[in-house]
Amino acid sequence: MLGRRRLSGFTLIELLVVIAIIAILIALLLPAVQQAREAARRTQCKNNLKQFGLALHNYHDNFQMFPRVVQGPSRESGAGNGWRGYSAHTMILPYMDQAPLYNILSDAINQNRLTTGEATVPPDIETASGTYQNLGMVARSLAAFNCPSDSPPQDRRDWNNYAVSTGANKGWGMSIVDENGMFNQTAWVRMGDLSDGTSNICAVSEIVTSDQGGRNGDQTDLTRVREGAGIAGGNAAPDSVSNGITLANVQAWGQAAQAITTINGNRVGERWYRGQSSRTSFNSLLTPNSKFPNVTFHCAGCNFDGRGLHAARSKHTGGVHTLSGDGSVRFVSENVDWATWQRYATRNDGQPVGDF
Repeated sequence: MLGRRRLSGFTLIELLVVIAIIAILIALLLPAVQQAREAARRTQCKNNLKQFGLALHNYHDNFQMFPRVVQGPSRESGAGNGWRGYSAHTMILPYMDQAPLYNILSDAINQNRLTTGEATVPPDIETASGTYQNLGMVARSLAAFNCPSDSPPQDRRDWNNYAVSTGANKGWGMSIVDENGMFNQTAWVRMGDLSDGTSNICAVSEIVTSDQGGRNGDQTDLTRVREGAGIAGGNAAPDSVSNGITLANVQAWGQAAQAITTINGNRVGERWYRGQSSRTSFNSLLTPNSKFPNVTFHCAGCNFDGRGLHAARSKHTGGVHTLSGDGSVRFVSENVDWATWQRYATRNDGQPVGDF
């Protein structure tokens, strides 16, 4: 008799075991891959901030001062620091290998007058008015201003993830005595004005672009700016920590802001060429990645460049990257002590920052 031949192959149970093992391996590998990608993105973000710092120092070497939050008056006010002026980002373009882009704007920026604290009136680059017709060329994405961990909306290209620090104050429209940041609306700052030591002063931090699929009034989107004209005491209280703002003030304003459902149509991080709060500058009243939303005190329905709470935020877990005045980059925990964060943002309060 012929012997029976045994058929080789996998049983159903063996196949299921193999599939289960593969699934487990994938489940173990995916977080590791994601962590590696985020580590690479964080490294790129740090490099962007270092390049920002080098550009700021080269600007200072050339003009013996740092740029302000805003350069030049608006068409409406002619005051020298208007809300339609150009950002610090615009001023350092030649030092970030963006001289051709800066030259597009150079007809509106007279560098020879910057030493007097003035600039020529910049045309309104959000329209085609006057002689300026190059908005399409200016409103472009610059990798140097974008954190790869963020995912900005796709309806514009001119997004920005890095904001200069206005200090421990409301950020805009204040007396010059309250302008205690490294960058200000009216006060010009030189290296010698950083009396707390350049390594103890925050120059730049991250912000997160807003309107990422959220609708107006979506309370989960902290980066949309609330129109907080109704916040009691927002404008009446002191303008800076140096002159009396307390943590209790900030918490009261933040809680009031959480209840506001009117959201400004202008979005955080939009238009890197505009020198405005939440677009290209932040203040330290809210700690990094605060649970409280950004809010403007001064009006309802207008641009959000007024006094308010404009926080540093990032998509990195646990905190934000910051650039210090000496050009070094440090990661600041979102659990940083509030008073320490204020000292780090103030250029001349004489208070030690310490390790954090």
